[in-house]
Amino acid sequence: ALLVTNSLVQLGAGRLQRRFGPRALILAGGLFFGAAWLSASFFGQGFLGQLFCIGILGGIGMGLAYVMAVGMRWYPERKGLITGLAVAGFGLGALLWIKLAEDWGGLLESQGVLGTFRLFGLITAALMVVGSLVLVYPSEAPGTPSSEAPGSSKLSINPREMLRRPAFYGLWLSYLFSAMAGLMLI
Repeated sequence: ALLVTNSLVQLGAGRLQRRFGPRALILAGGLFFGAAWLSASFFGQGFLGQLFCIGILGGIGMGLAYVMAVGMRWYPERKGLITGLAVAGFGLGALLWIKLAEDWGGLLESQGVLGTFRLFGLITAALMVVGSLVLVYPSEAPGTPSSEAPGSSKLSINPREMLRRPAFYGLWLSYLFSAMAGLMLI
């Protein structure tokens, strides 16, 4: 549920980021994501509670915050590297959290599952809120010229037309299944 919700929210997150800016979107995503895990610590004792809290609310938060356009605008000539670093950072964060919950920090043992959810929600929300404060597009940074990617073009089709193309659904399903495979490895 988390990945499906995340994938669906990302469809509109890029447009929201252009409208409200990266800071507002990632702040909202961080608050949603943190609130999802906090809610799960209070209401997630059963499967449906966890499905809603983590799967739906967490997926909304992740979908809002996981738009990587900011980094790619800062380094348009290195889009692949920036995207790779962002994905690696996401995976490394999950790996570190797992290690803190088990071997290194023993959080599951000392706090229990729901207490660990609560701590995870508070820490991730705080880090994402702080991180959102420094995110700006290059054109918004003092003394930095606007940077469009070399050879980039403006959107040639509108979103409604995009949703009518079979290629879009193939790409979206590829993203969904790749993300599922990646998270299963983590």
